[in-house]
Amino acid sequence: MTLPSASSAPTTLKAALEVIAAQAETIAAQAATIAAQAAMICALEERLAKLEARLKLDSSNSSKPPSSDSPFKRPPPKSPTGRKPGGQAGHPGRHRRTLAPTHIEPVLASQCAHCGMALPPESIIGLSSSHQVTDVEVHPKVTQFDMKKHRCAGCRRVTHAERPLGTAGSFGTDLEAIIATLTVRFHMSRLDVVELCRTVFGVTISVGSVQATCERMSDSVASTVQGIADHFATAAVAHADETGWYLRGKLVWMWAALTEQAEYFRVDPHRNTDAMKKLLGDFAGLLHSDRWKPYEAFSATHRQLCHAHLRRDIQALIDAGGESQVLGEKLLALSNIMFSDWHAFCAREIHYDEFAKRMSPTMNAWRVLAETAANTTTGKPRALGRSMLRLWPALWNFVDLEGVVPTNNEQERAIRLPVRIRKNSYGSTSMTGALFVTRMLSIVGTARRQGVAVLGWLKRARHAFRHLLDPPALLPI
Repeated sequence: MTLPSASSAPTTLKAALEVIAAQAETIAAQAATIAAQAAMICALEERLAKLEARLKLDSSNSSKPPSSDSPFKRPPPKSPTGRKPGGQAGHPGRHRRTLAPTHIEPVLASQCAHCGMALPPESIIGLSSSHQVTDVEVHPKVTQFDMKKHRCAGCRRVTHAERPLGTAGSFGTDLEAIIATLTVRFHMSRLDVVELCRTVFGVTISVGSVQATCERMSDSVASTVQGIADHFATAAVAHADETGWYLRGKLVWMWAALTEQAEYFRVDPHRNTDAMKKLLGDFAGLLHSDRWKPYEAFSATHRQLCHAHLRRDIQALIDAGGESQVLGEKLLALSNIMFSDWHAFCAREIHYDEFAKRMSPTMNAWRVLAETAANTTTGKPRALGRSMLRLWPALWNFVDLEGVVPTNNEQERAIRLPVRIRKNSYGSTSMTGALFVTRMLSIVGTARRQGVAVLGWLKRARHAFRHLLDPPALLPI
């Protein structure tokens, strides 16, 4: 083996050091690449977890509507209650209302049921029973006004008679009210209304005439709807919510508010605090809502959060698994206790003092779990826990204040009608059309709460508008 000479040793050492330095740079670059890839893997795993969580969302653990649930996903089986299907003992019965007869036809027996002897009319001694058969008579009622022309005997000039007041347009108040009701209350398209008028009523009408009728009806109820909006200034408790709407294909928002006596709807391009204030006006009472940010314009002491929404968030924790599931199951158990006590109180099975006594330990246990969630490192439990603590009074105002309930379900039910209309019509193509929908929704909802037949009221309102009279009352004075 030949050893390197002394003169070549420094050169060999220098080359080795250069190789070592190059390898160190390569190792450092590879370490940086590994670190970047590890960070990317973490980010992708987090993104994957979020996407998988979104796939698991349905109406039970999010704000998605039940109509969006997969038809192939069966709900978990419910525990048997031991009760038979159908109406339960003690529930209030529902019966068909007896109407005033438009025609009475006497029915006579021809012979005695016991001996067979003939029974003449003079043998009648009273009424045995009555049986009503209700039917409808559908046919167009057409009134033709023949305006005469007159020649004056004095000046010999001709005068033409004018149409009577309130006869403008080609359709009467009954048909106009029916068209408006079909369009909103039964969320029928303009084409469907045209077809129904032709096949059921025998009346030929165009799509443009349907739209013109809707616009005239919108003008007829405008002052009443403004009165409904003003009603919220004096209300002690109100509910509010919002849903998407389309105006000329662009996403806007359908805002809705209700009290025990009225419902009010309006369309706004924004989903913010200013839009919420335009909906509620000078309302200064207690507001039922979800935890959407615009509603924080009201302090927590003047709000009641919806526990039905909260249960969906709790279910989302359970579906996430792990520590979140354990926390969610404990919160759901407390929610079940709370609703059980609330329903017992509403059914008058317990008095208020007993209800408040039962709620005290439930609220204390709930706060402990909320603090535990707020101190976790996982995103969803921490966000939910901090939200509950920040809005704590708004969770429990229903315990202390009369007329306040633990859910916003009343508003959820009221807003289903515009959602169904949106699915059929894809929104409105003009602001005039949107205004008609919101006004009619306000009338339909308020009439339902007042126990007023909306079709009859619309007929009277349209007649009053045609004859320059005040509209009929809808809200109590």
